[in-house]
Order: sequence, then structure tokens, then C-alpha cells
Amino acid sequence: LWTRIYGGNQDDRAWSIKNTHDGGFIIAGWSTLLAPPQQNSQIYVIKINDNGDTAWTRSYGTTYNDEGRSVLELPDHGYIIAGKYGAPGSIAHSMLLRLNENGDSLWSSVYDSNYEFTSIAPTFSGDFILCGFNYRNSIYSEFVRKTNSSGNSLWYYSGPTGTLAHNIIQTSDSGYVFVGYKSDSLSITKISPECPDNIEDRPIPRKLSLNAYPNPFNSSTTLSTSDGGASDIFIYDITGRQVAILFSKEGKAVWDASAYSSGIYFAKAISRNSSSVIKLIYLK
Repeated sequence: LWTRIYGGNQDDRAWSIKNTHDGGFIIAGWSTLLAPPQQNSQIYVIKINDNGDTAWTRSYGTTYNDEGRSVLELPDHGYIIAGKYGAPGSIAHSMLLRLNENGDSLWSSVYDSNYEFTSIAPTFSGDFILCGFNYRNSIYSEFVRKTNSSGNSLWYYSGPTGTLAHNIIQTSDSGYVFVGYKSDSLSITKISPECPDNIEDRPIPRKLSLNAYPNPFNSSTTLSTSDGGASDIFIYDITGRQVAILFSKEGKAVWDASAYSSGIYFAKAISRNSSSVIKLIYLK
């Protein structure tokens, strides 16, 4: 009946499509910004009508490899997208991106590093259930995460190594079933509604705090986190635009702001399931 082509001149991909309330479709994937070897991508979302005509398109993310893997329309006619948030060093973070009906970003939540979401589904309680994979030391392992409607993590299930979860749904008895593969074979796994028996035993996360010294500062400032471990620190300008990503080692990172204009900035540290935001004042 019809075929439509969307995207730019590089490697653009659609990964998920859903019906929308107005008879059209919402599509999520990614759009590549640069040609190899500097190749990178941003989350790419397209809203089309029932004939494939474009209503709007949006791109979200950083200058690293961000990908939209699964999309849902929500009761308020907005959307939520699950995928990955890229970072330097080929490190990926699982992430959720919440949009309104026009594709404007409302909020995003970033979770553990080296994890990527592949599927999201609504639950009977109005929450979200997600699955994906963890990739460390060249080994895959499946995982499932449940969040509330605001993206706050409720629980986390970690599967065995050598597995990868692709798609998840809630079952009629309120449990969850997901499909993927294990050792080059198709796999299907069902888990219980809340806190599966083999849920990974993780400690309750401590509240993370972030500090900067000096602040106000001239040229550079040292950012430090209370946990003293590795974390990602995102710098935003007063408009909310991300301008830098820092990676703290042993709880510290230095932001050299000499290439930026003076003014007010915000730093957000993310470590496991906790985050902290502070205001920075840059004086030249």
C-alpha cells in the first residue's frame, strides 16, 4: 500500500513501533550523526499518521551512541522510550525517556552502566516492566527492572550469564514473561509478580551527595561525591542543555570550564540508583 523512508544520510534505524490513539503510529530508533569512524547516534522518534506522513520528528541524547529500543503510548497520549544512553569509552547506561504528546522531553532516568534496555511494557498497576542485557567482560546476562510511572526503580532481577532478554510482557496472573536467548538457543523465562526468588541481592543505596570546590569558581572546579566511588557527572547550562560529561574516579572529577561562558550551571551525579544535583557559579 505504501512505503516511507525517514532519516538522514547515515545509518538510521527504526527499532520499535506502536499504534497511537489518533490512528497513527509512533516509531523509536536511532539516527547516526557522523560517518565512520567517528560514528555516533541519538535517539530518533517519529510520529506519523495512518498514511505514513510525518507529523513530527525529534532527536534526543548526547554526542555518543544513544539508542531507542522500545516505545509505548501512555494514557495521557504522551510516550515513554526505553533504550540506552551512551558515554565515552563505549560505556552504555540503561535509560528511560518520557515525552509529551508533541515529543517534548518531560524527564529522563538513567540507571546502571553497562546495561541496555531492549523492551518496555505497562503493568496492571500503572508501572513499567523492562528487560534487557548487561554486558561486562565480553559476557552477556539478562536482567529485568520494574519502575513506577515516574521512572523510580522498584526492584531488579539479574539472570545467569550467557543470556539476553529481548521482549517482556505481563501475564494474566500478574507475573512477567520475557523471551531472548541462552547459549545460542531461544529462551523464555517467567518470573513472579514482585521481587523474584532469584532477585539479585543488592544493598539499599545510600543517598548520594555532590559537592564542588571552589564554588563559585574561575576556570575550573573539583566535583566530589559522597560515596567515593565511580560515577557519571553531567553538566547542564541554565537552559537545561547538557554541555559536558565527566567520569569520577575515587569520587572526584575536575571540570575545566575555560571554554564556556560565565554564568550558572548545574551538575548532576549518577551512581547506581542514586543521584544528586548542585548549582555551580562560574565567574570569569
